[in-house]
Amino acid sequence: TNVTRAWDYKKPMICCLAANTQMYQHPITSLQMDIVENWGATYVPVVYKKLMCGESGPGGMASTVDIIAHLERKIYQKATQYKKMNVGLTMFTLLNTFL
Repeated sequence: TNVTRAWDYKKPMICCLAANTQMYQHPITSLQMDIVENWGATYVPVVYKKLMCGESGPGGMASTVDIIAHLERKIYQKATQYKKMNVGLTMFTLLNTFL
């Protein structure tokens, strides 16, 4: 939540959660995620795996490959929006808008 307070809310936010299963499934977590999502954030889904606490369950952070794939999809979606608006698109413009 501290990062969210400092974030420029006009820019996109992509969140990659990591928590133990009990934390991830706690009711307050979904409420907080909904609030941040209503502000425009998107989430890379957590994965089911053996966690740092030794338990196995949902709450693990997605792999680097999955996070990069999520970012690529978001950039592609943004590029598609620009093309539909008939705006000249450069990678510089796209990245400045997205990041």
